[in-house]
Amino acid sequence: IWLNCTSRIKTSRQQSIAHARPPPHEHFILHNMAYPAQSPMQQKLDYNLGEPNQLPQPWKHGLFDCFGDCGLCCQTWCCPCVTYGQTKEKLLGDGSCFSQGAIYCLVGSFTGLSFILGFMNRGEMRARFGIAGDSCGDVLTHCCCGCCALIQENREVNARMNQNHEVNAGMQ
Repeated sequence: IWLNCTSRIKTSRQQSIAHARPPPHEHFILHNMAYPAQSPMQQKLDYNLGEPNQLPQPWKHGLFDCFGDCGLCCQTWCCPCVTYGQTKEKLLGDGSCFSQGAIYCLVGSFTGLSFILGFMNRGEMRARFGIAGDSCGDVLTHCCCGCCALIQENREVNARMNQNHEVNAGMQ
């Protein structure tokens, strides 16, 4: 009887341990921290079109499609801080055009390092909208073709935000 009782205890203990442990494949699940869980309303407000499992998309506007919008081209050539501020305001959605533009202007005027703000913004846009590219390309783009990059980013934000408004309007 004692032997039978101990074998039952061992069996029940092994079963409870087996149920307490997750299956081996669950140990290797990776969570993508770049896309934290959000409610559907937050996703709508954030205009986050880049999904975690989605393949990277190309830019909707080319880097040298500057003259597609002549007004924006002239504005960016004469005062790039305004274009940068407008783009950041659209991305942040908080009315920060003046403050963002002023920061860009001050950093560019006093240090000549406004390209740092530009490539950081470009990286944020790529991550947010799921656009293909890398940090090295962002740095080179803003160092060599800063005005073209600002124009491309502004046009891209406009296109993606308008696309998202149309998608959201169609869902209602």
